[in-house]
Amino acid sequence: MLDLLRCSGQGAHWVLAYAWNPLLATDVAGSGHIDIVGVLLLLVSVAALVRRWRAAAALAFGLAVSVKLLPVVLLPLYWRRVRMRDAALAAVVVGLLYLPFFNHGRIPLGSLGTYVQRFRFNDPVFATLERVLAPQLAVALAVLVGFLTAIWMRSKTPAWSSEAFAWPMAASLLCAPVVYPWYLLWLLPFVRSTSTLPIILWTVSIIPTFYVWHLRTLGRPWLVPAWVMLLEYGSVAQQRRALHPEG
Repeated sequence: MLDLLRCSGQGAHWVLAYAWNPLLATDVAGSGHIDIVGVLLLLVSVAALVRRWRAAAALAFGLAVSVKLLPVVLLPLYWRRVRMRDAALAAVVVGLLYLPFFNHGRIPLGSLGTYVQRFRFNDPVFATLERVLAPQLAVALAVLVGFLTAIWMRSKTPAWSSEAFAWPMAASLLCAPVVYPWYLLWLLPFVRSTSTLPIILWTVSIIPTFYVWHLRTLGRPWLVPAWVMLLEYGSVAQQRRALHPEG
């Protein structure tokens, strides 16, 4: 992250802002979620991309996607910035990771189908979409939103802009069926501009959702209380309106 800050001419103090974010304490130091490994790989990929180490950028990106699928929506940011042979190398390496788990030539999807069909948490947008769409289509729409945001950000922001990496993942997560706090770890290294203030606020306003784990120990349903969801998304929407009063 320091390397990226120096390459972009931004202050090193952003490293402290990153390290002091409560999500790092609760979901990495406290809970040890593997997402932080994917975040590291994604940062390595972006740093390599800036330096035009295209093979390293493609390989690190493929490994980041192997940790969790969320950053796949950033693919438009890599288009024509890495060579086809670099992309092929990354695809081969990712394929080799799956190879030990192949079952009679079938790609192992694990619990992905169950995740799409049944897993729900902190998902107001997805819950609305699911009223009119099948779960598979609603998930596909969430991915499409991320892709389209990446395409738009690439055309509207300077090369290697951190916000171009933050907003596509944020847009896709907003429409996802499950929005756990540790999913937002992927956004943290890239939120260091005024335009990403709503995302910065989201990384803090999502923390009250941990209250659900306490309710679960009391035998209460696995549901985010309405007041928690209002606090989380209402504050983010208010911040966005403050930045873009025209709508």
